[in-house]
Amino acid sequence: MVTELVAIIGCITGVASLTLNLIRSWNERFDVRVHFFEPENIFFKKLSSYKSYSTDYHGLLRIRFENRSATPITVFSIHATINGDPLHFRKFEGYNNSFDIHLTDSVIAKVEISREIELPLRIEPYDACEGYLFIPFFPSINEDHAFIKLEAETTKRNVSAVSTIRFKGIRD
Repeated sequence: MVTELVAIIGCITGVASLTLNLIRSWNERFDVRVHFFEPENIFFKKLSSYKSYSTDYHGLLRIRFENRSATPITVFSIHATINGDPLHFRKFEGYNNSFDIHLTDSVIAKVEISREIELPLRIEPYDACEGYLFIPFFPSINEDHAFIKLEAETTKRNVSAVSTIRFKGIRD
């Protein structure tokens, strides 16, 4: 009788421990999300400060990384493609982190880059980080929009996202 009681207590504590560990591992699982701010994802005619670049367009992406897990993560690298063409990101070298885009002959829009994403990017648990990625060598495309695929390499695993990037300005 005593051994059966001890066995039942052992069984109950084992099942309770298993249940608690499953709940904890579910709550601490890897959950990182990438969000694009689509109205601010643009490509535009080459800026005058980048005349030496052998491209017709530049691009600008605004993204947010959300770490919804209980452990911090680090984003080591970001890879992006448009129609299979790889994109490379660089630090924006403009005056006061802003530039003008000619939307029409008489309308000029001022674009301000408030914060650029610099790698490696450490994101604390249940935190988010957002910023801009400047694309100095944007591929020449004839459409007014394109689909961009982004893959971020983190300490846990890779995270992918797809968005649309739109042309702003006057074409030649």
